[in-house]
Order: sequence, then structure tokens, then C-alpha cells
Amino acid sequence: MKSSTLRRLFLLASLSLLLFTGACQQQPQQPAPGASQNQQQSRERVVGTSGGSLTYRMTSPPQTLNWLMAKEEYSITIAFYLLGGRLVEFDQDQQKHIPGLLESWKWAEDKRTLELTLRDGLKFSDGHPLTADDLLFTMRALYDERTQSPVYRDAMMVGGKQIETSVVDPLHLRMVFPETVASPEGYLSNIVVLPRHILEEDFNKGTLKDAWSITSEPQKIITSGPFIVEAVNPGERVKLKRNPNYWKKDSAGKQLPYLDSITIEVVSDANNAITRLQQNSLDIIDRIRPTDYASLRSSQGSVRAHDLGPGLNSDYIWFNLNEGTQNGKPIVDPVKRAWFSDVRFRRAVSHAIDRNSIAMTTVQGLATPFYGFISKGNRAWGATDIPGTEYDLEKARALLKEAGFTQGGSADAPELMDAKGNRVEFTMIVPVENQPR
Repeated sequence: MKSSTLRRLFLLASLSLLLFTGACQQQPQQPAPGASQNQQQSRERVVGTSGGSLTYRMTSPPQTLNWLMAKEEYSITIAFYLLGGRLVEFDQDQQKHIPGLLESWKWAEDKRTLELTLRDGLKFSDGHPLTADDLLFTMRALYDERTQSPVYRDAMMVGGKQIETSVVDPLHLRMVFPETVASPEGYLSNIVVLPRHILEEDFNKGTLKDAWSITSEPQKIITSGPFIVEAVNPGERVKLKRNPNYWKKDSAGKQLPYLDSITIEVVSDANNAITRLQQNSLDIIDRIRPTDYASLRSSQGSVRAHDLGPGLNSDYIWFNLNEGTQNGKPIVDPVKRAWFSDVRFRRAVSHAIDRNSIAMTTVQGLATPFYGFISKGNRAWGATDIPGTEYDLEKARALLKEAGFTQGGSADAPELMDAKGNRVEFTMIVPVENQPR
């Protein structure tokens, strides 16, 4: 996502992780952890059979079914990806953006005006036509200050300015970007089209942010994506069923999705999740613990763990450089921000992180150290020539000394002090359910 906030974050010490578990029968023994990381797995697409259901595990319940208001992973997974129809999608196999609700998009001669063409015959889940007016409404809702979209509004700002959208006719729109951007697909893939005929009243009242809460009546949630809401038990599960009017078809012309339904179960305890997987009351769990992977890899039952090499996700540390204020107080302590803003301090921290030991010991060989912003699993954009930051405590000490830091305390309990005598300490916040972090 493009975001002025995200651009302020300094990323370092990244680990690319893929811990994927699938339930399948009679799978051959897998190679040792890490052995398949450089192998290209076969991803041949085949025509599927319609029907069936899956049960997928989440560690925490979603907070909303309104993608504009989603700000955590669980709400985004359901509201944005499973219920939402996006203008542009990302093909995981090809690792490139492909058309979604848009049939095409192209730059005008000025390289700031983007001409958009929607697919003909698009419909929402209630059968109502999806047209350019719905996309225009979505853009208005996204930018509206009353909506207060916590993630996507900022992600859709370009240089602090909005993208101006206008309708040409029911299938064609025009977007004018405030400045030239290298890849409009990064913005187009952030847009899920909302039904104007359902939500315009809420928008006009300024209550759109409260629409489609987790307790809303399922039949009132009209979607443009592959699934619709069938039932919700807040805090426990969300059941989705196939959208009968979804636009996408497979290579044989069969309407997608194949599945009749997906049930998303909230199972916060990792041990319980593994037990339920082995008992076949869960079909899929992902991001499992390294110890669980080792156990499942050698299992003789129907469940197998598969190491497909580096994934697109990454784990990283960032220092908060936000210079803003909240309730009249700095968001970040100015003393700490002074440390974090010094590139020598950040480099020292990077040199003090033993990536290889983390990858091989903590994550049991199921991680790939890297030193940029993009995972090595990204075949399209993953750079291979970025120099590594070696684990070197002497270099870390030298950089800190150069930046004016000194060692205080005692020999048995040393403490790092800044040039003004402040003790250096900060808190790292991580999700409790993420054991490797």
C-alpha cells in the first residue's frame, strides 16, 4: 500500500517466512527444512469441480465487515479479499497484477490521467448492475473525512493529495493522479467497489463508517467479490457462501468460486488449532509454529506440512519516526525519536541482529535472511544484489560511539547511554499469537 505513514517507517532486519500447512492424503515425505527453498514448485492450474466447503482458522475475530473500516489482518482478509471485488488483483503464481473488475487501464499522454474500462455485465451479489457510478461512489466514500477510513484513505493519497475520479459513461472512468506514479496498479488493487444503491443513504448521513458491522444482518451486506455473508457468530466464526453473481470464470467457462462455502473459525490457541487440524475439524491453518511444522512433516496421518520456500510475507523491525502529536503530546518521545532518526543508530541495531541464527535456530531453518524491503520469494521484484548487513557487534559499537553513545552501568550490567545521559531503552510490540516474532 502507498502511504505517507508507511514511507516514514524505517525497515530493517527482515526475515522472509513461509509456514504453510495443508490437509491432504498420502503425500510423499518432504525434504529437509530449507531444502526446497530454491526449487520451483509446480503450480499447474486445472479445471476444478464445483461444490464442497472449507474451514479456515483465524487467531482473532474480525472487527468489521466493511473494508473501508478494516485496520487489522482479520477484517481485511474477510472484508477486502473474500467479500470484495477489486479493480485489479495480484496473481500469486505469476506474481504480477492482472485485471479484476477492470477490463483494462492505460495512461493518457500526460502520464497522470488514467483511463479505466470496467468489464461489461458486472453485478453485485443482489443482482444489481455494477457500473462506473459505483466506483465513483466508492472513491468519494474512501476519501470522505466522515468515514475516517483508518488504512485505505492514507494508502490512496498521492503526495498528500487525492486521486480525482470522474465518470465518462457506465463502463468508463478517468482518474487524474496529483503527480506521476510508477505503478498505478498499486493503487487500483487497493479499491473494492461498494454498492451505491445500498450505502448511499449511510454516506449522506455520515454514518458509513458504522455500516456493515460484525453484528449487521448478513442479507444486508451486498458484495462484489467471490463470497457473501451467510452467518456470523461474533468472536467465534464467520460463515461465507458463494456469490451467485461473481464475474470470474475458469478456463472452461465455469463460474467461480468452486466452493459452496467457507467457514472461518476463531481459534486463538495454537495447540488447539493443531489438534483440530489433526481431527479434521479444521481444513487449513497457516503461519504455524516451527515446532508444529517439524511435527507435521514427520506425521504418518492424513495431515502434511509443505515447505514451498520463501514466501511473499516478511518479518521486520521498524522504528517509529512519526513527528506528529496526539492530544497535544508527541506520538513518539522526542528523546527516542532522536535515536531512531540517526542512521548510525539504526545501522548499529542492524549489525547487532544475528539473522542467520534466528533463521536456523529460532525458526528451525524455515526462514531466509534478507536485507532489503522485498522478500526473495518475490520473483518479479526480489533483488538479489543487495549487500547484506553482517552480524558484527564491533561495528555496532563503533557506530554507536560515532553517534555519541557511551556505555554506562557496571561491567556485569552495562547500559547504553546517549550523549545527553539518557538511558537507551525502547519497547518492541509484536502480536502475541506470533511465536517466532
